[in-house]
Amino acid sequence: MAANYIVVRRSPHWPTFDLADSRPFCEANGLPAGLIVDFARRWDAVSRLDFLSFRQAMKTIAHQTLVATGAKIIDARDLDAQALADDDALIPIDDDDWLHPDVFERTREAQAAASDAEGCLWGSIFVGKLFGDTPKQGRLTPFVYRRELDDIAYTNNYMVTGHAWKTRGAAVVFDHGHAEDALRDGRLPLARSDTYSSAANKHLCATTCVFYNTRTPGFVESLPEAISRTIEAAQAAELTPETGWTAPMIGQLSDVMRQCLP
Repeated sequence: MAANYIVVRRSPHWPTFDLADSRPFCEANGLPAGLIVDFARRWDAVSRLDFLSFRQAMKTIAHQTLVATGAKIIDARDLDAQALADDDALIPIDDDDWLHPDVFERTREAQAAASDAEGCLWGSIFVGKLFGDTPKQGRLTPFVYRRELDDIAYTNNYMVTGHAWKTRGAAVVFDHGHAEDALRDGRLPLARSDTYSSAANKHLCATTCVFYNTRTPGFVESLPEAISRTIEAAQAAELTPETGWTAPMIGQLSDVMRQCLP
C-alpha cells in the first residue's frame, strides 16, 4: 500500500538551538550573517517569550497540523530514498508551515487525473502581518491571503511521488526553489489542484519576515507595537471557505503572541 510522507526541512530543537548556528544558514541564503542573532537579541529584550521559545511554539502549532494528516513525519536526514515505493507521496515542508488534514487525499486525486504527473502543486495561503514589502506580499496584504494559483513552488504547496524523489534526487525535489526550477523547465511534471491545502505562517520571527521587516525604519525599535498590531490583525482576519480551516491555528498563534507582550 502506498505511503504518505511529510519530510521536514531544517527542524532544530529550538529551546537548545545555538543561535550562532544561524549564521551559515543566513550566509548560504544571501542574507546578512548576523540577521537572526541580532534580531533575537532585540526580541528577547522586549518580549516575555524569548525568540527560541517562540520558534518552538510555532513548530508545535505546525506539527499538530502535520499529525492530523495521518502521514509519516520524518526528518530529511532519516529518509532512505531507496526504500520508497514509486507511488508513495512526499511533501517537503518547513517546520512552521501548516497542512490541511486532507492534503494527501486532495493531491493524490489531482495527480491521478494527470497521467504523466510526478506529484501535485496546489494553492498556498499566506498567514501573517508584514511591516516591510517582499517581492510577493507586503504591508497591505491581508492577514490571511490566498496566493495566486500559478507555477510558484512555495515551502509547503507541492507533493512529489516516490519515483520522482528517487529518479530526480533530493537535490531537485527537496528545496522548493530547486523544485520550482525543475517544474518550469519540465524536469518535474506536476498536476495542478485549485485547492488551498497548506499555509505559510509568516510570523514575526520567521527568517524571511525578519529580513524584510527589519529593513523598515523604526520596526526594530517598536517591536512591542508590532506584536500588538499582529494580534489585532489576526483577530480581524477574514476567512473564506478555502481558508477557514486555518482558524484554530490562527487562534493558537494569537495566544502565543499575547504571551510575548510586556
